[in-house]
Amino acid sequence: MKKRSKFLIVCAVVFAVGAVLFIAGLAGGALDGVANVAEDHSWIQSNMGDMEVKNEEWGEIKELNIETCDADVIVVHEDYAGALRGVENATAGMVHMMYPEDSAVPACSGGDGVLNISFPDNFNGISLNFGDSEPALVVVCGDEIEKISVTAGTGDVECTGLPDAAVKIEQGNGDIEMNDCAVASLEIVSETGDVEFYSSEDRSLFAILAESETGDIEIDGTDCAECGGRWSAGTGNRRLTISTGSGDIEMAFTGTSREDHHDDHDNHDD
Repeated sequence: MKKRSKFLIVCAVVFAVGAVLFIAGLAGGALDGVANVAEDHSWIQSNMGDMEVKNEEWGEIKELNIETCDADVIVVHEDYAGALRGVENATAGMVHMMYPEDSAVPACSGGDGVLNISFPDNFNGISLNFGDSEPALVVVCGDEIEKISVTAGTGDVECTGLPDAAVKIEQGNGDIEMNDCAVASLEIVSETGDVEFYSSEDRSLFAILAESETGDIEIDGTDCAECGGRWSAGTGNRRLTISTGSGDIEMAFTGTSREDHHDDHDNHDD
């Protein structure tokens, strides 16, 4: 009986070691084989290759509608565009698109001040992003912008220097950052991701509602630890509504930019 138990133990050990080696072999070979597999199967596309870059000029944009599946989105006022690589000298109306080779080409349409941009699912199946380059969309706007709508699947959304525009952002998975924005109204609905809002306006101008199911909420450096995931304040005529399922919400007002607010945090830490 003891010999049989010993035999079973030895078999179990040998099986476990073999399983570990088998898994390690799969992991080591998987990365080497991704590129070859992607060439043979159109439903697997890796992002290790070159990226196509496409620029378009659309002139005055009053209304901007964006739909993306798998791309970062940046909407920036022309006064702030100089800090972004690829659009340093851009003026209002510039659309900068970067997407993988041999993928669906983003489509722009519209007229009379309206611009619609559809940034399709570039991977048409399984997304395997192993490179530094990601699909990205940059739109440069001017003071004439009145309405912005962004519907995004996966990817970050960043808006900088927006004037008094009505902004609505629906996000599946990714972070959202609004920096130095004076929006007339803002509605953000995010399933997963952090939301940061830094306004160039006084907080008294806003009626604010912030909700997070599992994250923290911070307003002007104050942690709302006892708000139960829901914080509302203000009676201003500019509605500011932010909701995220899994992520933190951070807001700052009275002309505070992202850099100023983070510097203030550093000083408190000292």
